[in-house]
Amino acid sequence: MASRSVDVRAPQWRQSVKAGVARGGALMAAAGLVVASLLVALALATHDGGDPSLSTSAGTANISNWLGLPGAWLSDLLMTSNPIWTIGSVDSVRQ
Repeated sequence: MASRSVDVRAPQWRQSVKAGVARGGALMAAAGLVVASLLVALALATHDGGDPSLSTSAGTANISNWLGLPGAWLSDLLMTSNPIWTIGSVDSVRQ
């Protein structure tokens, strides 16, 4: 009667690859969150009340926000929705 050898290393290898992929995905998500938070901070730091946004009717020719029109809209939305953002913003220091 022939016996079959069971390879015990295969499931361990698969678990290791799955853990590595999960770890890589977590690192990519963390890097994405860091980049997004830095972009939000930059949009808030360069906020100007004269930029076109939901609460300001201005032309798009001269936007002073470093992120352009999306940064102007985002910073205005965050400034109007939560006044806590204005504590550390450059806009509140300038006035």
